[in-house]
Amino acid sequence: MTVTEEEFLALSAELTGFAAAQLRRTGLADGYLELTVKRLGEPALRALLTDRSGAAAADLAHLWYVGGWPDEPELVSGEAYRQALVWRTIGVRAPATDPAGYGSWSAPPSLGPGAAR
Repeated sequence: MTVTEEEFLALSAELTGFAAAQLRRTGLADGYLELTVKRLGEPALRALLTDRSGAAAADLAHLWYVGGWPDEPELVSGEAYRQALVWRTIGVRAPATDPAGYGSWSAPPSLGPGAAR
């Protein structure tokens, strides 16, 4: 039985601490699901739905937070880098992806919506 995008988003939400709707809005869920099935295999991903412990859970959280699979030298895409949860967690935009304006780094970042507190 194939893991659905809804199941994948629910799992990802639990592992990352971000709401499934927030993860969906990144536009990366479909590609991340496909990559996760490729890396773990469908049976291992299905097992992860009920047992969220172990390396596979950490690998999936890493994918969402960093935009790449652990131990792979390249990110999934430029958009995966820009949407990586690490930036939302610390309350900044991904460097070199959005025009921030002159002097934008002269003040500490503000903790916006979704940032860890």
